[in-house]
Amino acid sequence: MDRTVSIIDTSATNRTYQMTGSENGVNRNGQSYRVSIEAGYPLIKKASCPYISSGKIDLTPSGLSTRIVTFGDGTGNCSTQASVSIDGTTYPFT
Repeated sequence: MDRTVSIIDTSATNRTYQMTGSENGVNRNGQSYRVSIEAGYPLIKKASCPYISSGKIDLTPSGLSTRIVTFGDGTGNCSTQASVSIDGTTYPFT
């Protein structure tokens, strides 16, 4: 496990957290996977918003294509928007 969480805005009204790192694991069906959050696309979570404001997670299940989960609407504002891309096809979700 390699994970870094830092506070990038400490103001009481807009405390903001940033997360990067990677992890390997095994799901409940016994399938291994790797999750990676690259420094160039860290997860950003603002205390004033119940959702992840921005960032990207690369999820690679063993033997399958990488799933790229992207959070936010591209503005960094509070948004319910997210998407997952698999083999070049993007599926939005909220």
